[in-house]
Parts: sequence; C-alpha cells; structure tokens
Amino acid sequence: MWVSMPDLIEILGRDMANTLCHVRGGVEIYVPHHASSTHDLARIVGLRGMMALCAEFKGEYIIVPNGKREPHKERVHQLLSQGKSRRDIALECGVTERYVYYVANMAPKQEQLTLL
Repeated sequence: MWVSMPDLIEILGRDMANTLCHVRGGVEIYVPHHASSTHDLARIVGLRGMMALCAEFKGEYIIVPNGKREPHKERVHQLLSQGKSRRDIALECGVTERYVYYVANMAPKQEQLTLL
C-alpha cells in the first residue's frame, strides 16, 4: 500500500516521516501488529512512531516515498546484470522498487534460441 508524504506526516510528524522516507523510502516495509522497541521500525522512527504506524497499518506492507528526484538508470542496469535483488538495488541506488521493475522491463529482451 502506497502511503503519501502528507499522510505520513499526519501519522508520524514531519521529522520522523522524513527520516523513514530517507532510510526506507521506495521499498516495502512490513508493519507488524504490535510495536516493539527492538524492531527496525522503532529504531528508525522511535517506539511512539512505530506505535502510530501499527495503529494505522498493522499487518500490512507499506511503501513510502523516497524523496529522490534523480533515478540512476545505468547503475540499476549494472546491478540487475550482477543478479542483485530488486529490493537491494532500490536501497543502494535510492530509488523505488517500482522504478527498478520499470528499468528491468525496459531493458532489451534477449532473443530466445529455439532448437530444431
């Protein structure tokens, strides 16, 4: 589920929304049913922020904006050719998983050889 920046600011406040977008923007984030101080989300947005996310999105996967404006198409192609996961590529390049899928689908398809 896509969560817009205005919605995220309403739930977390501007500072924590910006932090979450900077650290995990563009990739799926699982929001558990219950907040825990040891969970990654709590380390990013604090326990109070995680509690707010759990109240709103418990048990769901969310995607928040990444705030980046310059996609890195060549780097994405390079990492795809190395076999890296789309999630890891998105995090490394600061783009969304959706963008990585887009770049992957735009790559020329190799012709499939047929055996006669």
